[in-house]
Amino acid sequence: MKRTVAVVGGGTGGGAAARLLRRFLDRSHEVILIEKEKTLYNRGSLPFLAIGARQRSGLLRDTANFRRLGIRVVDRAAAFIDVEKKIIHLEGGREVRYDFLLLAPGAELNPGLPPGAEEAGFNAHTLSGAEGIFSRLRDFQGREIAIVVASPTIKFPGSPYEYAFLIDYFLRRRGRRREIAINIYTPEPAPLSQFGERVQESLKELLLKRKILVYSRSPVLEIQEAAKKIVLEYGSFPFDMLIYCPEAVPPPIIRQSKLDGGSGWLPVDHGCQAAGREEIFGIGDAALMLSESGAPLPKMGSLAHLQSSVAAKNIANLILGKKGEKQTFNGFNGAIIAMGGASFLFRGNSLAADGNFRPLPPSKLWNLFKKVLSESWWLRDHS
Repeated sequence: MKRTVAVVGGGTGGGAAARLLRRFLDRSHEVILIEKEKTLYNRGSLPFLAIGARQRSGLLRDTANFRRLGIRVVDRAAAFIDVEKKIIHLEGGREVRYDFLLLAPGAELNPGLPPGAEEAGFNAHTLSGAEGIFSRLRDFQGREIAIVVASPTIKFPGSPYEYAFLIDYFLRRRGRRREIAINIYTPEPAPLSQFGERVQESLKELLLKRKILVYSRSPVLEIQEAAKKIVLEYGSFPFDMLIYCPEAVPPPIIRQSKLDGGSGWLPVDHGCQAAGREEIFGIGDAALMLSESGAPLPKMGSLAHLQSSVAAKNIANLILGKKGEKQTFNGFNGAIIAMGGASFLFRGNSLAADGNFRPLPPSKLWNLFKKVLSESWWLRDHS
C-alpha cells in the first residue's frame, strides 16, 4: 500500500532525512519536502564567511536539487497541522496529506533580545549578518568588538567563541590585533558550561591565550545604539562593533498544532518519535529530546544530522512492516570550534547525565574534520 511521508523543513536534519527516506523506500511511496525557502544556506559556514574565508555562493543550495532524487518539493510555509486528519495546512490555502510526518522546521531567531541588538549590531546566525561582519571588519577603525550571547538557548552554543577566535585570527594576520579588544558577554556560568568542567576549563585557557575576555553570568539588559553601550546589571561597557547571537525560539507551527506539551518545542523520545503519536517524528532544533538528567539537548547541527538517520530509519521500518526494529539515538556526538590555523574539538554523550565530554588539544587535523562534518556533508545532503 502506498504511503506518503512529509518532511517539514529542509535544513541540516530535514534535508538529510528526506534523502535517506527516498533511499530507504521504493518509488511506490511518496516523499514530500515542505520548505518555504527556495534557496538554503549552511549556517555552519557563516563564521568563515564573516572573515572572508568562504564565498557566499559556496554556502547556497537550491531546494530544487531534491526533485532530481524523486522527492516532491513544496515551496510553501507550513502553517498548521491537523494531526487527527493528517493534513498539513500551508500558507496560501494549499494542503498536503500524509501518512507519516517528520518535523524538522528548526528554531526561529528572536532578534529583539536583548533590546537594541538588531539595530546596533550584526546577527551572527544569518547570511546577511555574516556578510555585514566581513564588510565592517575589512575597514574597521574602532577599538572594541563585542560579541553578545542573547540567551542560554542559541543555535550552536560554540558559535560566539568560534566567531571570537576567527575574528582574532583575521586581525592578527593583518597586524591589527594589539589595538583591538574582543569581549564576549554571556549569561552562561562559564564558556560552554553545559558540556562539563573539562571542556569549559580548556576553552577558558584557549580564550585567555588569545586575549579574548569573557564576561560570564552577564545577561545583557539593553544595547544603546546611539551611546554605543552594552548595559548589564552591574554596569555598562562600550563597543565600536557589535555581533550578537540571537535567542533560538520555538517555531509557531509546533504550538499551533498542539504538539508542544506546553514548552513550544516538540517532545520526542530517543527514537525521535513524538510523544503519543506513532506517525509523527521530530529532529533538530525544534525537537525536545532530554538527557538522562532531564536537560534538553543543545541545538547543534551535528545532533540534527545524527538524528536524521534515526528518524528516517524508524519511519521506513514502520512503512515496511518492521515495527519491532526501532532505532534509537545513542547520544554520542562532538563539536569543533574553528580557531584559525587550528580547531578545538570536544566529544562525548549528550544523553548521559554528566555528558562526559572530553576536549582534545587544538589541531590542524580538526580543520579537516570541521570541513567534512560541518560543511561537506551539508553540501552533499543538499546537492
